[in-house]
Amino acid sequence: MSDFDNSDGIDRKGSPMMPRFVFDDRHACDVTEAYMHLLAEAVRQAGYPAVDAGEAAPSRRDVMVTDEVLVALRYRLLGYRRHVVWIQGLVPEESYMRHRSRLRRFVLSRIEKYVLRRAELLLFVSQEMLLHYERKYRLPLGSKSFVMPCFCEREPYIPAQNAKKDKGSFAYIGSLAAWQCFSQTAAFYAEIERRAKYPTKFIVLTEDTQRAVAILAESGAVRYEVKCLRGEALARALLPIRYGFVLREEDPVNRVATPTKLSVYAACGIVPIYSPVLADFSLRAARKGYGIPVSLPAKEEDIETVLRDMEKTQPEAASGRFLFDDYYYADGYRDRLAELLRERFAEAPKKRRVLITVGHLRTGGIANALYALLAEIHTLYDITLIAADGRVERDRIPSDVSVFPSDALLRATETPRCRLRELSLPAKLFRITGAAFAKLFGKRIPFSFLCRRMKRKLPDFDAAVSFSQPSPVRSFCNISCELALFGCRAARRIAFLHCDFEKYGANTAGNRRLYRKFDRVCAVSEGAAASFLRCMPQMRERLAVVPNILDGRRILSLAASGEDCFPNARHPIILSVARLSPEKGHLRCIPLMRRLREAGFLFEWHIVGTGPCERAIADAISQNHLSDTVFLHGETKNPYRYMAQADFLFHPSFHEAAPLVFSEAVLLSLPVLATETSSAGELLGENGILCAAGDGALYHALEKFLSQRSYERLCRAEETEMRLSRLAGRTEASVRAFRMAVEGAL
Repeated sequence: MSDFDNSDGIDRKGSPMMPRFVFDDRHACDVTEAYMHLLAEAVRQAGYPAVDAGEAAPSRRDVMVTDEVLVALRYRLLGYRRHVVWIQGLVPEESYMRHRSRLRRFVLSRIEKYVLRRAELLLFVSQEMLLHYERKYRLPLGSKSFVMPCFCEREPYIPAQNAKKDKGSFAYIGSLAAWQCFSQTAAFYAEIERRAKYPTKFIVLTEDTQRAVAILAESGAVRYEVKCLRGEALARALLPIRYGFVLREEDPVNRVATPTKLSVYAACGIVPIYSPVLADFSLRAARKGYGIPVSLPAKEEDIETVLRDMEKTQPEAASGRFLFDDYYYADGYRDRLAELLRERFAEAPKKRRVLITVGHLRTGGIANALYALLAEIHTLYDITLIAADGRVERDRIPSDVSVFPSDALLRATETPRCRLRELSLPAKLFRITGAAFAKLFGKRIPFSFLCRRMKRKLPDFDAAVSFSQPSPVRSFCNISCELALFGCRAARRIAFLHCDFEKYGANTAGNRRLYRKFDRVCAVSEGAAASFLRCMPQMRERLAVVPNILDGRRILSLAASGEDCFPNARHPIILSVARLSPEKGHLRCIPLMRRLREAGFLFEWHIVGTGPCERAIADAISQNHLSDTVFLHGETKNPYRYMAQADFLFHPSFHEAAPLVFSEAVLLSLPVLATETSSAGELLGENGILCAAGDGALYHALEKFLSQRSYERLCRAEETEMRLSRLAGRTEASVRAFRMAVEGAL
């Protein structure tokens, strides 16, 4: 028998159970799904379970989360007493506008008042809505209310950043409900069309296409198009549009409204033509001079204002982006709502405390993968991060992740000789003597000294995670594994494996002993896992595969920066993005490039990255007289703009585990030519061509790739949202695998 009796919410010891939040979204659409998803994120961040009503039978102890007062009433009558209700609009007033029934309005008002009075938490879409209900029902609701506007876009649409706008183009999206004032909108556009000095066009995106056509024909408009589009197709259709209509009449329904279409217009760089009766939005837009306010009924001067604005040069596509800093800032609402939930409901269980250690987060795949992982898991755990070199991009880390400061001695382990002057004298001496000692006797003793110092400073953790593999035994760097094992007190210890353990040069008895001390080893690919098991088959039961995570939207945004990376290029662009280290194989390719050029091939090879082989590669370029063919770009925080403009990615590694650049290339639809390493086929699939790692095989693969222009056949035209959707599925699977490793589930 269960330890809990779910009918009354009391366990058998007499203690109250933690509430579970059950979501019932009866009439799901894009808007309500986005809103309810954000509410569920806040519930989980607060530490409570969130489930769908269709997947779990509710108990009387549960908190029912609904988006309609009638659904909330139904649960109330069935005996469920705890409610969170999202009020989307003024239901009685909207009903009266549809049906003109005073009796119906009266009954709905009584139901609405009953639900408002008894709900534990109310979610309103505007401050005006909260004030409306307090005045109408004379109820003090402020103490149990949370205000968040309706919006379905969390950030600006990436392709809109460089989209060219047609200055005579207008759009309307949404339903044709009475309060949406589409007839007045059509008449307003028809007058603009009649007076404009050049052709205009009006695109209407609605499900009620036949009625829209009839209204437009009656208005006298001529140049219009009516469609029913959703998602990515809708966003693409709006890219060339300059103006978007949101005209409303003065009435209570519109005064409290926060139309979702305004977030879509802002995301797509569209100038809204809106009515000031939309008080919540108007207040923010007026401060920045954003949009064109037009009250209904429209006046002569309103039409003239729009016509004058049309004469202006290309508007700034990012003009509405400021709204995503606060008004449409989903993360901010989620954090504040999570705090409110913790205050209003029973105390949530404390999150597991997790320590994550890493050598450095300067650049590279490990850094980007960890930043992306933190963005996905920060609401699940109380996380402390230690980067040994102390250099962390704080703006890429969620605000609730603690960064433990590295002291001078710890930073010394990640300080190269060329930067020794940055260290204090004691740290400099430790760096020199420690490196010399490690060269002669191994790193164990100096690293043990550092770990004992850190252990005294750090609190206890439920889990310690090393996010990178150990360095060779006689190398004085990357103390990540040692910190997770010996530098803290933790109930569970996990190590990540980002390399081909069999070949990466640190498969030593000492490092194998380190791995045997971990409760779980997480390889970032199936290929990396297989390589590890060939060296340590006894670890099979403790090995998991946790693929790296990409921040897809950030990558696509950086790729669309618009700056021309190859302004003088006249030939196919070969691109390599990697650390310039011996195992990456760039140096051996310089003579191959000379042979290709001597054979008559025209191309450019651009290399983005830095590392210990950079000087040798530069010298080889000079010695082979390839300064007009091979170009070194050094380190950059935005390699994605290069990837967006190259013809194909070239990755000639001798050995490799799961380079993040492969996944990034797939996301950016960049074809790949790579050597056949442990995970290349697994990560690339049909997006790349693999060859053997020998020089001869590489030369023939390049020759064939260039002569047959194979890279053009590998280009995949795919919608951005489709790529992001597929990426989201993989991200969810990776987070699930990470949680299993950290929490001990098998």
